[in-house]
Amino acid sequence: APGLKTALLGFPFGLSQAQAEPKPIFVQVVVEGSLVRLEHQLNPGESGAPLLTPDGKVLAFCGSTRECIPTETVRNLIR
Repeated sequence: APGLKTALLGFPFGLSQAQAEPKPIFVQVVVEGSLVRLEHQLNPGESGAPLLTPDGKVLAFCGSTRECIPTETVRNLIR
């Protein structure tokens, strides 16, 4: 759905901080074919983070600056 509000659970700016805790960031996304585009530019430490739907399901995994790979695509890659 356009403008779907999701939660990104990452470690912004990496694990090298004095006390690194996952920080949820609420972002809007747009699903474009086989990609999920963020309306938020990833910070270092957020790539690879799961992107959760409002009901807590993993929608995608963050990849590049604003793009995420949907969970279904990841499942097909590891089968």
